Amino acid sequence: MTSRHVQLTLAVLVFSATVLLASTQSARAADVCATPPVMITLHLTPDGSCTQESGGNIVAGLIQVSPKQCVKYAGAIIDPNPTATPPTSAIPATFDVKFDDGPSPFREFATSTAGDAVTAGQVMGTSGHTYYYSSVQIGTGTKSCSNGKKLGLIMK
Repeated sequence: MTSRHVQLTLAVLVFSATVLLASTQSARAADVCATPPVMITLHLTPDGSCTQESGGNIVAGLIQVSPKQCVKYAGAIIDPNPTATPPTSAIPATFDVKFDDGPSPFREFATSTAGDAVTAGQVMGTSGHTYYYSSVQIGTGTKSCSNGKKLGLIMK
């Protein structure tokens, strides 16, 4: 009888440990992006410059990020050329965003498939500090944004 009690006790302990570990991992994953992430879509315009879209606003500058907030690059778009014959429509594209070297909570975000997104975990940075991109490429080939170094993120 004792060996059955030991087996049952061991089974309960293993099961309890598994449940506890799974719930801890789920809680940690949920904490990573406790608030909605800052969603950014990159745009390459027909003149070779780029903009960032966040919260429905298109800017040719910095996007504000709060400490402990996640950043999600929701994708990139090559904007239409309305003066082309026939006019072109927006095209989802790959992207590669690199940040300046130095103390930054960011390094690089890139996709190899058009329409893919990349999410950073919670970011920590100094309030008011700007993190400029060192380069932004949208689409295949050498479509670097002419104003890529003016774009980036600023910590609230």
